[in-house]
Amino acid sequence: MKISPCKGRFRGIFNPVQHDFDDAVRLQVLPVRSRFQLHYQSQKQTLETEISAQREAWSAEELQRAREQKEYEENLKKQRQREVEDYEYKKALERKKAQDKYEEETRVVEKKNKEKQEELEKSWKQRETALREKEEEGARLRKEVAEFPARLKMEVDVAVSQRG
Repeated sequence: MKISPCKGRFRGIFNPVQHDFDDAVRLQVLPVRSRFQLHYQSQKQTLETEISAQREAWSAEELQRAREQKEYEENLKKQRQREVEDYEYKKALERKKAQDKYEEETRVVEKKNKEKQEELEKSWKQRETALREKEEEGARLRKEVAEFPARLKMEVDVAVSQRG
């Protein structure tokens, strides 16, 4: 079957029909395509708006989180500084109390030592006085003993002369 001889003759008939058919399809497709494109662009615009809003929200959340983190770190730093200052204050207070206690104990010991020293000095003076008195008494007694034979002789001579 050869269609070739008719091919040229029908071509003139089919071309306008084909062209009209193509135009009709295009007319029907174009509105669908246009509606689809409009719908797509609308959805795209909506999604881009949502994405932009979400990004702004994320950015705001990130800024808020950064502020909160910075505030937290500053508060933590202040708290640690207060703790260090409190620790140093308490340590200094403990040292001061220990120093005061040590000074008080030293003062008490020094006072006791001073009292003991004064007591010893007083005791030594009493002993020196007692020793001096005993030395003086010993010297007096030695003098008496040394003078005793002469005194005895004199008293014997006085007694003999009075008797006789």
